[in-house]
Amino acid sequence: MKKPNIMASALCAAAVAAAGQDAAPAEEESASFPLLSAAKELELSATLEVTAGWTKQGDDKDFDVNFDTAEIDLGGKVSDRLSVAVALLYEEGEDLCFDSAEFEYEFAEVEGVVLHGGLLYLPFGTFETALISDPLTLELGEISAASVGLKWGDDVFEAGAYVFGGELKGDLEDYTDDPDDAGYAAFAKLAPAEGLSFSAAFLSDIGEAGLRDAIADLYDDLSKEAEKEGLDVPWSYDGAPAVNLAVVAELDALTASAEWVAALDDLEICGEEAGKPQAWAVDLAWAVADDWTLACRYEGSKDFLPEEMPETQLAAGAEWAFDEHASVALEYAWGRFEKDEEGEHPDDRHMVTGKLAVTF
Repeated sequence: MKKPNIMASALCAAAVAAAGQDAAPAEEESASFPLLSAAKELELSATLEVTAGWTKQGDDKDFDVNFDTAEIDLGGKVSDRLSVAVALLYEEGEDLCFDSAEFEYEFAEVEGVVLHGGLLYLPFGTFETALISDPLTLELGEISAASVGLKWGDDVFEAGAYVFGGELKGDLEDYTDDPDDAGYAAFAKLAPAEGLSFSAAFLSDIGEAGLRDAIADLYDDLSKEAEKEGLDVPWSYDGAPAVNLAVVAELDALTASAEWVAALDDLEICGEEAGKPQAWAVDLAWAVADDWTLACRYEGSKDFLPEEMPETQLAAGAEWAFDEHASVALEYAWGRFEKDEEGEHPDDRHMVTGKLAVTF
């Protein structure tokens, strides 16, 4: 595959340069291979994760062990004003891909203004946590897209705006002739004191974030049911803008955060209203020692994949860094789901997850 080979070449170049294995004098190398010269200031890192999980909900039980993550990150400054970052990622059940590939350019004419672009995670949310599992706010609000934007800031205040290519219709290109819609996002962050920050963000369509796959799956299900009856379901989708509000406070060994993400209007899929999805999370982490961290989280959701995401969830866990480059963590989570059509709560879900992570 061409992309991984290109990435491998860049990584090898960085490794050779970092090790000081120069095949020619520095002047000749800079003249003949400018990429190698720039690569001397790049940093290379990797993360490997193995997880084991046990889940029980009613009579249903499941246990699995997965090689969950393998990630290679390459990034740093390539000139006084230009920085780049590339992440190659493998996740269980997914193909190897570029998770992000982005650049930042600092304008000399206007101090603090930065041009930011590429394949990147848009600044819609903070998603702070020290637990193994992702918070429900991330599950709903995290969005990765090809985008470009401008941001400005200093140590106290930062703000920015981005435009990105909407991919929701692209996922359903077999069902519609409409072109992809462009999306946009904006954020502002205030840090009035050391260790304290407030942030707010706006996203043009929450469906482009954590609901993208679910919307496509829903249309597939509707189409299959209609096909059995000899009917046709025309594709239609009305998205909904969303907001994210978050506060993060750090005091010595304690880190506390609270976050809320919510659609401002009802989603409408194939003529059917799908509610106003929202999620919230309150997270607390305590570094009780240099190598031990305890954490807990209280979170919930509404109109957000009610069969998969709990209405209320409590989670607690601990992490032990037994080596400079390795750690092991354990987490327990209890979740209660929204009432069904008969007004009864489905069985509560119990999850125990362990993770072994190596970074270098």
